[in-house]
Amino acid sequence: MIQKKFLYYDPLAENYLELSLREIQEKFSKYILNENAVSIWYFVLSKFCKEIPYRYYDEGIIDCALEVLEGSNTRTIEAFNYWKQKIDIGFENLYRKSSVTKYDDLVETGYIKITKEFFPEYLRYVEDIFGNFIALFWAIKKKRSVEGNFELKGAISVLKGKKLDLLLRGYEEKIRNSLAHGNTILKFNSIIFNSYEMNPIEFLAKFDTLQRTLNSLAIAIILFLARIKDDECKKICIGSTLTSILVNGIINRPGLKICGSVESDYYLTGKQLHISILNNFKSRNAILLDSLRISTMYIKCGATDYNRFLFETSVGTPIESLVIIDVKKLHKELENENEYISDTDVFAKDAQLLWNDEGKLAYKIKMWKILIPSNYLLAKHNKKLEWKKIGKIVIEDRYLIRKTEIIFHDKIPKVKIHAVLNFSLDAYNKENIKRIAQDITKKHLRRIVKSSNPIVKQITRFRRPKYIWIQLYKNDGCIRWLNSGGWKGGNLVAIAEYVKGKKRQPLYVDNPEEIWKNIRIRYDVDIEKLRKTEQELNELIQTIYVKRK
Repeated sequence: MIQKKFLYYDPLAENYLELSLREIQEKFSKYILNENAVSIWYFVLSKFCKEIPYRYYDEGIIDCALEVLEGSNTRTIEAFNYWKQKIDIGFENLYRKSSVTKYDDLVETGYIKITKEFFPEYLRYVEDIFGNFIALFWAIKKKRSVEGNFELKGAISVLKGKKLDLLLRGYEEKIRNSLAHGNTILKFNSIIFNSYEMNPIEFLAKFDTLQRTLNSLAIAIILFLARIKDDECKKICIGSTLTSILVNGIINRPGLKICGSVESDYYLTGKQLHISILNNFKSRNAILLDSLRISTMYIKCGATDYNRFLFETSVGTPIESLVIIDVKKLHKELENENEYISDTDVFAKDAQLLWNDEGKLAYKIKMWKILIPSNYLLAKHNKKLEWKKIGKIVIEDRYLIRKTEIIFHDKIPKVKIHAVLNFSLDAYNKENIKRIAQDITKKHLRRIVKSSNPIVKQITRFRRPKYIWIQLYKNDGCIRWLNSGGWKGGNLVAIAEYVKGKKRQPLYVDNPEEIWKNIRIRYDVDIEKLRKTEQELNELIQTIYVKRK
């Protein structure tokens, strides 16, 4: 017998769910309509708060997509139900790990990596994700019924006609056609896509922009599902992949993860859902309880039209355990008013293949390894909330260091830091920008650095940096995307420089707008320096021209 409340409630996941919800409420505060009545769909956004590359998105695209989705809830629900299979495929491919995520910087992407990895990945993004998401927006904005023969080219024309170009950022038809039909030519410093020529940096910019667009569209779809009323949400039919993503967001426990799901239909057993689970517990009772709990979450999310759930649970051993649950019987048990359910009834009569087990001590050690960190993190966050109530800002929570470069020149160590704001509104708060620059400087002044260059290593010792250079960005992205925009892109919020020692001259910010606690800061492009550089360049060109004459 199992107490029913433990199927809806996981003591090990309680603190992590609370922390996850708080993080989502902070990150997506402008989109949460009522913090007191939070939809379970908000938990799906946890992935877009933490993980690379899912945390790369643009709020402008989210706003535009939400405007389309929430224009008429009735039509959107109708379109969602008709095109649910395409939406499901889109999310399935979005959540599939990409091989190019590890190439974060421009120096890591040569011609070979671009042709062998970025080209096929761009095509996959367009065919398997972009096209499937765009089908929903096309169906909403097109004339007459939401049904029809979907064609990407025609859908793009419809959305452009409705002035929704923002939803199409990063997509280039000529690149897609060229990659699909193999009409791509590589030159010394350029790529030709069906007579459309661009350099590799421009292609990578298109790739990164498309990736951000896909994440933004996915976030907008999840927000729509989270923000609509309960009675309207019940009318929406979602596929197995989106259901698994929702359940995964609700579980939110370290060591327990849904890796994927697939449907099958066999004439002897009927419709089944195969669910792949990763679990750090080997205990048979724990595996059975987690399988029941996840089954309950699936039923709660509307997956009631299956006869059986088949859980293939991996616990780090070569052979996976198999647990089969009778969905109809479990659903019936959950609906009755009894406090307990009979585990012998809900587990299918087929033999449960549990190949692994562990002792009570090993189980308790793993349990405490989950509970102790979660309680510490929650207590730490509660303390920070108390500080916020009295007006004290925890500055280290307001930024994220994305990359630290160590540069040695004339045996003088310099450190260049790329940092991103956690809250985009801080981009308009100069006081917070100054305090962030100060916090980064303090942390790196105490750091002992050593060059990664083997030649420089031999002639230099471990030293503390004499120059600290900071680039602070508004929105997160891969390093090559952050570096590509500059002031013109609008994502660079400020640059700062700290020089240790009165005799040393500034090298990075020689004309600051403000000097605060010996930190030289600029909040905008240096027009004077730009004009001077332009003048010097023109003089150089003129000199070369005269000499040639």
